[in-house]
Amino acid sequence: MKRAIIIITIFLITITFAIVELVSVNKVLTSMENSVIDLRQQYELNEDNISQYFNKVSDIKEYWSEQEDWLCYLFNHRDLSTITDSINRLQAYTKNNDYDNAIAELAILQDYSTQNCHIMGFNIHNIL
Repeated sequence: MKRAIIIITIFLITITFAIVELVSVNKVLTSMENSVIDLRQQYELNEDNISQYFNKVSDIKEYWSEQEDWLCYLFNHRDLSTITDSINRLQAYTKNNDYDNAIAELAILQDYSTQNCHIMGFNIHNIL
């Protein structure tokens, strides 16, 4: 009987951890995706002077850095570093007022946010 209680307890702890992980990851990636979509719209409205949005890109970078710290405990750092690298490139393109590359980088960031939700989410494949 003791073994059954221990097994059920471990199972419930695992399920609880999985749900918390899923909700947290979805929250972070959805927030990132919304920020990227909003920034892209602003870039498209003001193609000639995107450098004015440098502070907004810095805010996105700061948010991601804060979230990446604890996400590194859950996921492979390589998966997370692609987003960091993309944000760094976006920051440079914005500072240099390079609209075309900035828009391309925003599209990549949006894809990363969408794809990583599946990769980082809790599913049977990730368990195995």
